[in-house]
Parts: sequence; C-alpha cells; structure tokens
Amino acid sequence: MEESALKMLIAALESQRDALAFWLNLCSLAVAVGVIAEIAFVLRAYSEDMDDWRRGIVRAPHRPSKKWLWFELFGVLLVSAGVAGEFWVDVKAGSLETQIRKANGNLVLFLEQKTEAASKSAQEAEHAAGRATELSDVAKKKAESVFGIAAKANESATGALAMAGDAKAQVGEVKSNIADVDAKYAPRTLSKINREVLIEFLRKAPVKPKEPIQMNFDVTATDGEVYGREIASAINEPSTGWKANNPVVATGDGEKVGIFLAVREIASAPPGAAFLQQALKNAGIGGQGIEDPRLPVGSSKIMILICRKN
Repeated sequence: MEESALKMLIAALESQRDALAFWLNLCSLAVAVGVIAEIAFVLRAYSEDMDDWRRGIVRAPHRPSKKWLWFELFGVLLVSAGVAGEFWVDVKAGSLETQIRKANGNLVLFLEQKTEAASKSAQEAEHAAGRATELSDVAKKKAESVFGIAAKANESATGALAMAGDAKAQVGEVKSNIADVDAKYAPRTLSKINREVLIEFLRKAPVKPKEPIQMNFDVTATDGEVYGREIASAINEPSTGWKANNPVVATGDGEKVGIFLAVREIASAPPGAAFLQQALKNAGIGGQGIEDPRLPVGSSKIMILICRKN
C-alpha cells in the first residue's frame, strides 16, 4: 500500500473514532437524566413520609400512583441504556484504535523501505560520477564530451544526494517517533493517586458483583503479573466491599494491547461490570469492554485481562 493510501486510511479510521463521541455524549446524557429522575422520586417519597409523620394519625395508605411508577421505571431504563451504550462505544473505539496502530506500523515500514532505496540510488549515482571523472582523465581528446557526461552525472548525483538527505531527514523524524514509542514500553505501575481514585470510586458503587473479580494477564505482558497484583490490591481494599483474585497467566492471541474488561455477554453483563469499567478508566488504567467465550454461558464472573502495553 502506498504512503498516501496509508495516510488516507489512518485519517478515515480516526474520523470514525471521533464520530463515536456523539454516541458517548448521548449515552452520558441518558444516564444523567435517569439519575435526576431517580432523585425526584426519592424526594417525593420523602415528602409523603414527612406529611404522614407530621399528621401523627395512622390511616390507610394512599393508592399507589401509576404515573410515578412509570416515571421511576423511565429513570431506571435511561440509566441502564446509557451505561450499556457507553460500554458499546468503548468496545467499538477499542477496535478502531487497534486498526489505527496497525496502519501506523505499516506507514513506518514503508518510510524505512523508501529511505533504503534512496540511499542505494545515491551510492549508484556517486559511483557513476567517479567513473565519468576517470574517463575524462584518460580520454583527453574527448574531454568535451566526457566533461559533459561527467557534468550530467554530477547533476544526477546531486539530485540523488538531495533525495537521500530528505530521506535521512524523514528517517530522523521516524526514529524520534520510535524513541517516543520506546518510552511507552516502560513497565506499568499503579500510582498512589490512581490507586486512591480507584478505591474511592469502587467504594461509592451502588451495586457490587456476586463473585470476586478474576485477574488474568497474557503471557506476552512482561509486566502483567506485577501490575495485576497492584490493581487487585486496590480492589481488595476493605473499604470498597469488592474482592479480586490474584492474577494468573492466560494464553491469548498476543495481538491485544492494553487493559480489557471481559464478560460472557455484553448484553447481559453481570452487576457492577459497567461501574468497574468506569472506575478503571477514572484511575487511568483503561478497560476496554470485550466478550470472552471462554467464560461459561450465563456466568456472572467479571474478568480483568492485562495484555501487553504496546
């Protein structure tokens, strides 16, 4: 694939990823409206209880209001739909990010091949210029024509060297980008601040999973076990009310990059899955949502999968 085609592909993928922002905002709005509706219902119930208390007379309860029943159900449905929508957007965005990384890798490889070809052309041009100079010394009678050939060869060499200079400049830029990427391969660790953020968010979660969180790390993640123990330690903080198992090694496809939150089926995710995902993101850990067919059908287990960093 040509350089321009790779750049167009990367731009198209980034455009698709940016388009997901609208749906993410819409889902967040649905959650916010649903929470407001729940608050209104709670305030109404409190107001009715206060009226009964002030009256101080025991009487038959009022007939339940269907209007308020539908109002509360509407709020719950909005929250559920919003959380599920945010989970779907994260899954879609994770897929696009993987495609973008692959396209960027192909672009770097293409530029390196282009640089190698330009350098080879420069060496060949220099050799031709040297040969032309030797012929000019031997064939003085044909100096006029030989000098013309040498001049043309020198011009070609200059152009080729200029191309090589441009290519080397591109190589320098690519190497600089590679150096930045190498810095990202340092072992991951959970900072004190991110640990506190994770604990605080889990402590406030309205629902908690029935089973301990399963911690797995891919064999390709060299820092997976240590990083997994740090995350599990934060989840197991007594004040959170959550539990997590010690991380164990798992064999994956080796292509996944980052931290994933896996359930058997997204449509029927276990209680607490969406809140755990949000907690991991707030703590700067990540947590793209995926479906894992290795989990039993109908399982309520939630798994955090730690894959390689890059």
